[in-house]
Amino acid sequence: MKKITLLMLLAMFSIMSSFAQSASTYGFLSTTGTYTDNSAGATTISGVRADTFMSSAQNIGFTFVYEGVSYTQFKMSSNGLISFNMTGTSSLTGNDFSTANANSRPIIAPLWDDLDGATPASSLASYELTGTAPNRVLTVEWKNWEWNYASSTPVISFQVKLYETTNIIEFIYRQEATAVSSGSASIGIGSATGSGAGSYLNLTNVSSPAVSSSTSITNINTKPATNQIFRFTPPTPCAGTPVAGSITPATQNICIGSTPSNLVATGYTTGATGITFQWEESDDNGATDAWAPVVGGTGATTATYTPPAFVGSTIYYRLNVTCTVSGQSAQTASVSINPPSAPATQATVMTSGTATLTSLPFSWTNGNGNRRVVIFNTVNSFTDPMNGNGPALTASAAYAGSGEQIVYDGTGTSVTVTGLTNGTTYYAKVYEYVRCGSGPYDFYFNVSTGTNEASGTTLSPPANDNFANAQPIACGNTYSGSTTYATLDEDSAPDGFGADMDAPNVWYSFTGSGIAQTVTLELCGSNYDTSVLVYTGTSGNLTLVAGNDDAGTTACPGAGTRSKLNFNSDGTTTYYIAIEGWNSTSTGNYIMNVTCATINPPAVPNQTCASALAVNVDGSTTNSDNSYGDVSSTQPSCDLFGAIQDVWFSFVAPTSGTVECVVTNGTMTSGNFNVYEGVDCSSLTPVTGTCNSDFTTSSTEAMTGLVAGSTYYVQVWSGSAEQGTFTLKLTDTSLANDSFSFVNFKAYPNPVSDVLNLSHSSEISSVEVFNMLGQKVLAKDLNASQGQINISSLNSGNYFVKVTSEGQSKTIKIVKN
Repeated sequence: MKKITLLMLLAMFSIMSSFAQSASTYGFLSTTGTYTDNSAGATTISGVRADTFMSSAQNIGFTFVYEGVSYTQFKMSSNGLISFNMTGTSSLTGNDFSTANANSRPIIAPLWDDLDGATPASSLASYELTGTAPNRVLTVEWKNWEWNYASSTPVISFQVKLYETTNIIEFIYRQEATAVSSGSASIGIGSATGSGAGSYLNLTNVSSPAVSSSTSITNINTKPATNQIFRFTPPTPCAGTPVAGSITPATQNICIGSTPSNLVATGYTTGATGITFQWEESDDNGATDAWAPVVGGTGATTATYTPPAFVGSTIYYRLNVTCTVSGQSAQTASVSINPPSAPATQATVMTSGTATLTSLPFSWTNGNGNRRVVIFNTVNSFTDPMNGNGPALTASAAYAGSGEQIVYDGTGTSVTVTGLTNGTTYYAKVYEYVRCGSGPYDFYFNVSTGTNEASGTTLSPPANDNFANAQPIACGNTYSGSTTYATLDEDSAPDGFGADMDAPNVWYSFTGSGIAQTVTLELCGSNYDTSVLVYTGTSGNLTLVAGNDDAGTTACPGAGTRSKLNFNSDGTTTYYIAIEGWNSTSTGNYIMNVTCATINPPAVPNQTCASALAVNVDGSTTNSDNSYGDVSSTQPSCDLFGAIQDVWFSFVAPTSGTVECVVTNGTMTSGNFNVYEGVDCSSLTPVTGTCNSDFTTSSTEAMTGLVAGSTYYVQVWSGSAEQGTFTLKLTDTSLANDSFSFVNFKAYPNPVSDVLNLSHSSEISSVEVFNMLGQKVLAKDLNASQGQINISSLNSGNYFVKVTSEGQSKTIKIVKN
C-alpha cells in the first residue's frame, strides 16, 4: 500500500510539474466594485508603515495556488507589493517586472513604486481573512499611503485580494485627497522564475486598462479610480486530445546551404495551459524513417520552428501537440523542404508607371522564387531565359538604345529604365527564378506568361520645344501650353531685363502685319514663376530685344512672379519669344495673351542715361512722364526682376555736397527711383541707400557727402501698367535754411541789374551769393542793419542770396538782368 501511494504521489507530482503556468498566461479584466477597509480586527503589520520595509512571513490562511504552485504564506512590502518568496528580504524600491530580483519572486503588485506609509498618522498596513472554506478571501491593505515617499499626506489606499479555490487575484483602489508626487509605478503580477518578456503581466495604462507580457511599464503616475478593480484569473488546464492545427508553408524548394523559411503552426489548441509543442522530422514522411524530434534549428518546442540549413535531400517536418494533463497528443500534416526547382508562382501584375521624356518605371508583384530578371525591348517579343549553370546575370537600367536587354536582376519589385527616346513605346517582361550556389550559379526560371508583361510610352516634348520649331502667333490671341517636358534650347542666347536663359523653354515667333505695333505679352494666368525673353536674329546668333521675369502685383494682381512685357515690332522683322521658368528647375503650365496697339512715342526724350535731362539743384519742380518709354535691360538693385520703363535726369553736386531728391507721383501709380555716380553713363554705380521702390505717393532721399562739381544721375521708372506723370525736385539743403522771419527784412530790387539793397531790424552780419549749381560766386560782410552788395559782375540768370543775421540764415532767390 505504501508503494502504491508513493507511485500515485510521484505521478501526481509529474502531472503538476508538467502543468506549469506562467503569469503571462493569466486572464485580465478591468471592472468596478466597492472598496471596503479592513475591519478593526484585521492583523496590522506596523513595520510596513515605513519608507522601505519588507515584513516577515505572514499566513495566508488557506492554500493559494499561483502559477500551479501552492503557497500558504506571503510577505508585505511598504512599496506596494506582496511576495510568495519566503527567503527573500528585498523590498524592491526600483520597480521593473522584467528584471525583478529573483530573491523576491513571485511578486503580486497592486502599486509597485518607491512608496511610504510612515508620515500620515492615519496610515495602516494590515491583512484580514474573511469568509468560510472553501471560499475564503485574504485582503492585504495599504491604507492612506504616500505615493511616492516625498508625499506627507494620504494619496491613495489599495488592497490585494487572494481568493481560495478559484485562485483569482484582485487589486482594488480608493483615491485619497493628496495628488501623486512624482509617480512612476508598475501594476501587475510576476512569475516565480525567469526574466524579460513572458515572465510577467503588467498594466500599460490605468485610464484605458490593458496589459502586456512583453513591455515592462515603470512610469504609471495616474491614480486608478476609486472602486477600480483589476482582476487576474489563472488559465484553464487543457483536457482530452488537443487540436494540432496546420503548418505553412506546405512545401519549400530551396538551394543547398540556404535556411528555410520559418515553419509556422496555426489553428492548434489555445486558451488552456498544459499544451506543449515538439517539432519532428523524417526523411520519408515516416514511411521507413520514423518520426523523431528535430535536430538543429531553433524553436523546436514552440509553435514556430526555423529548420537548419538545407543539405540537399528532401526532408519532412510536422508538429506534435500534447496536452500534458491528459497525456494525449495530436500531429499536424507534414510539410516538406525540397531541392530547388523553377518557382511555381510567376511574378505578376507588372505595370508601367509615370513616364518622363527619357525614362519608364515598371513594378510587379514577386512570385515564390528568390530573384527576378526583367528583359526590355522595343518590340513585343522576348527570348525566354533558360535553366542552367553560369555566372550571375548582368543587368543595366540604362537602355543601350536597341535590341533586347536585361534591365534588372535582383530581389526587388521595381526598376526605372533610363536613356530612352522621346515618344517611343517600349516593352518589358519579368521572370521569377531561383538562383543557387555562390558562382557559378544554378538557374531555375519560370518562363510562363501571364500578367508579367507590360509596355509603356515615353513622353514627347512640346512641338515648339526648340527655336527651329517656333510657333507663329498673332495679335488678339491666347496661347497655352506647358514647359514641364520641354528642354532648354538656345542656352547661349543673351540674358537681360532681369531674366536669363537657363530653364526648359518653348518658342513662339511674331512677324506682324506690315505696320509698326507695340506688342504686349501677358502671362499672368500661368501657374508657375515664369520668365519671357524676346529676340531677333538666327539660332546661335540672337539679339535680345525685350524681357521680363516678374511683372509685379500691379500688372498681375495676385500673381506678381508671372511675366508681362511690351516690345515694338516694326511690322516686318520676325521676333522670337522664349517662355521659361525663373530658374533651371522651374517648369509648369503657362497662358500667354497677345495684344497689339499702335506705337506711341515716349512722352519725354530723356529715355537713357546718355540723354538725361539736366536739372538744377534749386528746389524747383521738374514735370516729367515715363509713359510709352523704353524698357531698360539693366535692373536696379531694388527691382531685380521688374520691367524697368525708365527716364533719366542729371544734376551737378553743389559745394555743400548735400542734396535732397523728392519724386512725387502724378498719374504714375507706383514709382521707383535710384541715384548713380560715375564719370559717364558706362560706369555708373548706385549712391549708397538711394534706391527707392514701389511708392504710391512720393519718396524722399536726403544725400550727403556728394562730391562738389561732380555729375550725378537720377533714374525714375515703373512698369508699363503703372506708367504716368510725376515730378522731380532737387534741393541744396544747405541753402534752404529759413531760420529767421521775413518780417522787417527787405531785399530790392528783384530782378536786379547791379546793386541789391538789403535791410533788417537786426544787424546783418554777412551776405553770400550762389549760382544754380550751388557754387559761391560773391560774399560780403555788412555788420549793419542796412547795406548793399554789387552783383553787376555776374552773368544774367537766377541766383541764391544767403543772408545771415544774429547767427541765423535766410536764402532768397533773385534774378540778375
